[in-house]
Amino acid sequence: MVPRCKTCQSGITAIIGILGLAWLGDTFINANRQAIIGGLSAMATAAAHRNVPAVNGYFLIPNYGTIIAAINFDRSGTTRIGKYVINHSFLIPGLVSTTVAVAVGLLIGSMIGIETPH
Repeated sequence: MVPRCKTCQSGITAIIGILGLAWLGDTFINANRQAIIGGLSAMATAAAHRNVPAVNGYFLIPNYGTIIAAINFDRSGTTRIGKYVINHSFLIPGLVSTTVAVAVGLLIGSMIGIETPH
């Protein structure tokens, strides 16, 4: 009875999706540890101190746990992944919020005298 409940099915699908993505990411990182950590660490350190202010890209590719759960729990069909992977319900809100966050960060930085990167 419980396994046939839509909420249970959605929850299990989300759990499998989240654990599968975590396993995939861990496998990829471990297989390429030398290239990722060794080769990119200096470049990432140099870029991070200039770009700390505020951008995240969790919304771009729909592989974050909360996005998967939201898509699976929504029975109205309004939260979905489109025909292309980068064509989903979280793309426009994510782009808008990131653009606003960067603009506000640059504005605040200019007001308190922080130089913008060239």
